[in-house]
Amino acid sequence: MKIKEGVIPKDFQQEGIEFMLQNRYVILADEMGLGKTFQAIMVAAITGKRTMICCPANLRYNWVKELHKFLEDFTYLVISEKKDLDKVTYEENFIICSYYQIKNISFILELTQVWIFDEAHFYKNPKSQRTQFILGYVSTSSRPDYLLLLTGTPVTNRIPDFWTLLYLTSYYLDGRVNMREVFPNWYKFSQYFCEVDEMELKIKGRPRRITKYGKMKKDKLPTLKKLLHKRFIRRLAKDHLDLEGLYRKNIKLKDSVNEKLLEAYQNPEKVHSMEIKEKNAYFKSVYTVPYALQLHEEILSPVLIYTDHVGSAQNLTVKLREKKAKVSTISGTISQTRRKEIVDRFQNNELDFLVATIGTSATGYTFVNCNNIIFNDYSWNPADNIQAEKRIHRIGQTKPCYIHRVLGDATDEHILNLVEEKQTDIEMALKEKK
Repeated sequence: MKIKEGVIPKDFQQEGIEFMLQNRYVILADEMGLGKTFQAIMVAAITGKRTMICCPANLRYNWVKELHKFLEDFTYLVISEKKDLDKVTYEENFIICSYYQIKNISFILELTQVWIFDEAHFYKNPKSQRTQFILGYVSTSSRPDYLLLLTGTPVTNRIPDFWTLLYLTSYYLDGRVNMREVFPNWYKFSQYFCEVDEMELKIKGRPRRITKYGKMKKDKLPTLKKLLHKRFIRRLAKDHLDLEGLYRKNIKLKDSVNEKLLEAYQNPEKVHSMEIKEKNAYFKSVYTVPYALQLHEEILSPVLIYTDHVGSAQNLTVKLREKKAKVSTISGTISQTRRKEIVDRFQNNELDFLVATIGTSATGYTFVNCNNIIFNDYSWNPADNIQAEKRIHRIGQTKPCYIHRVLGDATDEHILNLVEEKQTDIEMALKEKK
């Protein structure tokens, strides 16, 4: 395989490529739109080593597209289903699989010397099967020469999300702090870096003690910076991209307060929390539709509508179709093939609206044909909401971008403020030391 003639990294991308080549086990945490995929492909091409790319299922063919954009004379295999494993020839330059397949392809891990994990924050839960599998596998002698963890949101909710990624990069030390010795488990890491709140709740009628890890302790920031040394690199879009502005507008429906929704946010461990949030999103969707129709009539261009729940996504779609709008939906209930067809139609301006759940469509897609997003409701995780905004505010966008945030009542506004406080806490932790 070789890099196509005329493919030249920007200066900051070259810096990232050199950082990965030198430090080998690395978290590349550039903001969305700065070319993390491109930089990782360059590392694979420069090393010439066989590469495994693991990503969310809906991004597998996006990687194929990117490989063809930058390389020539290479071979690849996409693992879409179990029978594709029989097609492995052991000669492929790239083998591409999804996170759900990773634990079933250990022989491919042994065949490859570069591992790329796209949207690596999917490994934030140390108890999940896929995380346990990778943690166990990297601890063996079969670990790769290069481990590249790509994520624009290494911390999606709270600082403890960082532990798995930092731990994985400790299998190549070369002057960096050994996480395996200092913070051998998630709990020790969380206790050290976060404010801790112990509470007792009744869940299904039984008392249960809950430990809640809150804001980061500011006096621990220097320790975190030491942990990031030689294993973490992050650049911001505002420093490297000449993009038009991003503007947010709150659309408030009423001034009342939904006490149950507010309680659900403050105590997300409670079983009923998501149910209340989902009902609120569904209720608001009725009001979001006329606003969306009015907006589309004014701008005469496609509008992207986000919600965190399948029920509200379906209701938004039904109500828009009743008004004769051209609209499609992407959610977890839609097949990968069908999603690609819908995305192509929206990107080609064949739809008035695309209604998408944040969980399925906040990453991997580029919608620069659109410059207006309506949030019917938000995810609890601030990073997911930021990722969603970046679908339109990225390289290729030529217009100012507008984010319309529908607030059902004063509670929504309060919750939005709390989510933004979380994001401020995360940004403080990730901010590069000058």
